[in-house]
Amino acid sequence: MLDPTPSTRLYELSREFARVGGEAYVGDDAWQYLEEQAGATMARFVENYVRRPIAELDTETANLLNLSIKNVFEDSSFLVELSNEQSNYIWRIPRNEDEALADDEGDQETQ
Repeated sequence: MLDPTPSTRLYELSREFARVGGEAYVGDDAWQYLEEQAGATMARFVENYVRRPIAELDTETANLLNLSIKNVFEDSSFLVELSNEQSNYIWRIPRNEDEALADDEGDQETQ
């Protein structure tokens, strides 16, 4: 867990991982573990494109907008809404299935 915020649920989950022989890393220990496992090149990527942006977002948590994503069944689109007391932004994103990527067998299994 990259977020170091104390949590009873996180503590319980970490304890359960340890009980079954797993490992759990929290906060800076989790970042260090990721960087050690990633190697030099990937660790640089994680630092530049994951850790720093998350840290930057953390400084703005009071300004973050609420996020809502809804599936609109009538036209198979998604409705994305970002809002707070002062602002409301809504986007409708059409869903366009690429037939070349469709898996007919997988679709039949889930129906």
